[in-house]
Amino acid sequence: MSYDFSDEGKLRTTLFKDYVSKALPTVRSSKPVHTKVQLNLHSIYDLDIKKQKLSSTVHIFVTWKDDALKWNETLYNEINMVLLSLSEIWKPDIVLINSMEAKIIFQSNDEVLLDSKGTITWNAYLNLDTFCPIDTTLYPFDTQTCNLVFSKLYTSDRYNNICHDDSNNIIQSYVSNGEWDIVDIRRLYNTRLFPLGNFTEIIFRIIMERKSEYYYWTYVMPMLSLAVVNVAAFCLPVKSQEKLNICLFVFLSMVYLVTVVNESMPHTSDNRSKFGKLMWWNILFSGLIIITNIIIITMVHRKSPKFIPPLTRKISRKIYNCLCCKSDKEANKCSQSSSRKTTETEDKKLTNSSVVYVTEMNMMKVKHTSFDKEHLNNFEETSFITQGLPADNYSVRQSPELQKNGNDISEDTGAYITLLINVTKLEFQLYHFTNVHDNTMNQLSNIQ
Repeated sequence: MSYDFSDEGKLRTTLFKDYVSKALPTVRSSKPVHTKVQLNLHSIYDLDIKKQKLSSTVHIFVTWKDDALKWNETLYNEINMVLLSLSEIWKPDIVLINSMEAKIIFQSNDEVLLDSKGTITWNAYLNLDTFCPIDTTLYPFDTQTCNLVFSKLYTSDRYNNICHDDSNNIIQSYVSNGEWDIVDIRRLYNTRLFPLGNFTEIIFRIIMERKSEYYYWTYVMPMLSLAVVNVAAFCLPVKSQEKLNICLFVFLSMVYLVTVVNESMPHTSDNRSKFGKLMWWNILFSGLIIITNIIIITMVHRKSPKFIPPLTRKISRKIYNCLCCKSDKEANKCSQSSSRKTTETEDKKLTNSSVVYVTEMNMMKVKHTSFDKEHLNNFEETSFITQGLPADNYSVRQSPELQKNGNDISEDTGAYITLLINVTKLEFQLYHFTNVHDNTMNQLSNIQ
């Protein structure tokens, strides 16, 4: 049986004749209005790790019963359903608690469907931007948990009770995302106590797992490649100019890679990515490799053996002992013998260098005095006597430069150093005595 517009007009006039849109739609005020929320997840198109924002599209259904909007279908030509504006009727004050934009989901220009039993159904497709706390501990191989939390703004559970519909499949119309896989969606309740009363929250918990294949090729493989190149730089010859350049290139590349990773993560100290920590350790390792190569190159191009620091020499000995000596006793023997040989070698080098240094400082003076072997023997006794030292306990030694004149050479270079020092002092004494003698003779000549 068909109906015309006049029947629906009469129905609307009858329904809204004494209707109050601000009053609770219940016959008895002691009973709350039961509101049922049904959610279908349509898509997740972005999860901003840095801003901690989940962007999703949902299809939501909200149903409740209004006892003041019932009618008998037979009186109105079998009309069982009408379309009303949401602004004309009472509606539950449901809000999205963790929304980062507008929290109120109902809009005044929305329309609802009303049946003859007073059941009102509102449905809409919503683009939601909600706050989602990010756990970056296992980034980029992480699993994130985001919530969609619905609750009421003013009416407590005494007047309006909300619940979710357990019968529907939330992901039946879900469109797959290229970055995230939906692991599970759970429906939870949470009740909060406020001065206005108890407020029940409906929580739709979405558990997502990241598809990490993209990050293997973007982050992991470059990092491993740079680490291999960093170690392989030791295989290059020390005199190669590219040895240090490669190490610097690897270091700067790793710094850039860490910068890119940090820009995609939130600026928080609650949890740090283990992958990020690994990358920072690679940077530290690369820096140590650069320092090691600088030391190696400097030691190779340094001519003097005195450049090797004592600590470096000690560590090198221990490493040598560990590699060459099989047992602990052999290691101790090797350590003692190597240290003894090294000390003797260093003493000989130091003595020879001292002889050369003193010889260079005094050779010009010694050569100009034209002393032969007999004069040197006389100077030996005279120089040691001037210092109050017994001359019998010392012997005259000559430098390698005087060896060319046919004089004897001794292995004890220490006495020769002492002789050169005393000869120099004796020269200054003779020079002073000569000056005094000349001055005295000049004074006598003037008197005469």
